[in-house]
Amino acid sequence: MKIIKIALLFCIALVLVKCAALTSKEVGRVQIDTISDAENMDWKEVKLDLKAGEKLWFWTDMSIIYDDELELEYQVQLIRDSDTLGYIKLHPFEKKVTIGEIKSSVLGHTDWSFQGQMDFLQIEKSGQYTFRVILVSSLNETLKLNKADLVLKK
Repeated sequence: MKIIKIALLFCIALVLVKCAALTSKEVGRVQIDTISDAENMDWKEVKLDLKAGEKLWFWTDMSIIYDDELELEYQVQLIRDSDTLGYIKLHPFEKKVTIGEIKSSVLGHTDWSFQGQMDFLQIEKSGQYTFRVILVSSLNETLKLNKADLVLKK
């Protein structure tokens, strides 16, 4: 009986965590339309006023077509006020929560769209935060980006 209660509490906690992820509010979006490389870094950015103690979730809203294998990575430069705090690497295929996923793969040709929660940032100090973002890829000349937005939610 005690095991059933523990299992039930665990399930309720899991559902609450998933619901919170689904109901979070979008506060910023960075629309990526090109793949960056060492010679061409196409930085896009969004600025947000954030308060200490807030939790900011990183989501991807993606629609891509490619052949064979593919690796993607968002590289995010994090700036508070005018101070660069560092860089964050986010992998859109490594999602904690996925919504609306449609994927078809036939003979190495993949057509894939989804929204996915990747990670979060706990805000330690209030200020204006700038998120400068590029998307990098493994070498794949067949890649077509229909959408590759980095979405910020609270």
